[in-house]
Amino acid sequence: MFPNDGTQPDIPIVTLKASTIATEVGQEVTFDVISKVLSDRPDFAKSRVIHIDFDGDGNDDLVTKDDRITYTYTTPSPVNQPYKPVAKVYYRDYMGIGESAPITVRNAVKPALIYASMGNTVLFKDVSLGTIIEREICRDVRQCEKGNQAYLDVAKLNLKDANATLKKTFKMTYPKA
Repeated sequence: MFPNDGTQPDIPIVTLKASTIATEVGQEVTFDVISKVLSDRPDFAKSRVIHIDFDGDGNDDLVTKDDRITYTYTTPSPVNQPYKPVAKVYYRDYMGIGESAPITVRNAVKPALIYASMGNTVLFKDVSLGTIIEREICRDVRQCEKGNQAYLDVAKLNLKDANATLKKTFKMTYPKA
């Protein structure tokens, strides 16, 4: 029964608050889960388990006991369909639900490249956030001009395939000094 009418005092009453309702890909959003039970049992804070669905798709993205969480969205929300975060708090076989205000996440490309070197070989990995339409890997600008078919066949990456992790990694071997 919702809201809790006092006949079941161990059903959690939950509120989910977000630090913002509009953000960009790559920026942190802080969520506060405010919960209590009418019974005021002393073990509530220690025994409760919090499940959070940051985008409202019905899948729990995080299970925690912490009531303050920071989360970074890596993809923008669909146009005119903001994410609808939900927190579920479980305590003594009862569950309470709280929803945040909808959060609009705008696309913003946050470029980031990490690397590791081993001798004269360097491995690079593109860990950029946001929707990237096209990537080009170019060691020499003179060879990377549009229309250079040999370059385009090897280096132009179409990232419509969401599982293109290997396409985001490339290797360069430099001449020995």
